Amino acid sequence: MSAKVFVSCGQRPGAEKEFCAKLDQWLRGEGFNPYFAIQSTSILDLNSGIIRELQSSDYYLFINFAREKVVSGTDSWLRGSVYTNQELAIAVAAGFEKCLFVNQKGIKREGIHEYLVSNVPEFDSTLDLLPILKRAIKEDAKWSPAYSRQLEAERCVWGPVVLYGDQTGRRCIKVLYVHVQNRRPDLAALHTVARLVRWGELGHARLESPDMNPLKASGFPGYSHTIFPEGFVSFDLCALSAEKPGVVYLNSALDVTPRAPLIERPGNYELDFEVFSQGFPKLSFTVALTVPQDLNQNPTPNFSLIPK
Repeated sequence: MSAKVFVSCGQRPGAEKEFCAKLDQWLRGEGFNPYFAIQSTSILDLNSGIIRELQSSDYYLFINFAREKVVSGTDSWLRGSVYTNQELAIAVAAGFEKCLFVNQKGIKREGIHEYLVSNVPEFDSTLDLLPILKRAIKEDAKWSPAYSRQLEAERCVWGPVVLYGDQTGRRCIKVLYVHVQNRRPDLAALHTVARLVRWGELGHARLESPDMNPLKASGFPGYSHTIFPEGFVSFDLCALSAEKPGVVYLNSALDVTPRAPLIERPGNYELDFEVFSQGFPKLSFTVALTVPQDLNQNPTPNFSLIPK
């Protein structure tokens, strides 16, 4: 998934709107996924829109366009956009470590902006701003579309055939694990849980999962993990039966006995998963899974991880 860039800037009709369109086109051409913040008119808009989009972004770009002149006694100055500076304060509080701040000449830095260090040159007008940003993003900061500060499903691996026991009994299975990586350097992902939300045979409509309970936290006696900064953990995505050919189970918190299988015959399937964690946006991904008639068939049961 491409890195998401939260662009905080004014969007007045005319030069500012035209500049935003050019910046959007350039960022997309470089492989980024830009989001241009829209002015929030209420606290509900702020909570449901700006904060959510900031949480799911990887980079933060602050562009301070000039607004009206402020006169106080014998002093006068140009102020920046009030809404843009509010978004800046939220972004700083959200712990962004990959940020760029650029200011139009003549604007007085106020609030938290006054204390932030920026090596990006100030600009005169929108006409000279895009070249400044291109150099700052590509050459100076070296932003990459592959960067992420979120949770990521990095890879899946098969475990060996093991005897597994839980609240529904014991069974001989081969487990498919997913590694979930926390890309944040400063925040632990607390109470991280995973679940299956949809599944279906390849070429057929997806069905709602009959079991949306949390999946087993691999190597841990429970169904949730804490993922420390820049660390990873694993979850049991599904388990092939070593005793019943073509049968697939979920190692979930569901305590109904006996454990009902999810899949009961060989074939090609797609499974949609979600991962939730405190302070992080939802992570969604799909696993394409081939269920064999026999675990000893070559090659071993294969799969592919499909990020959303």
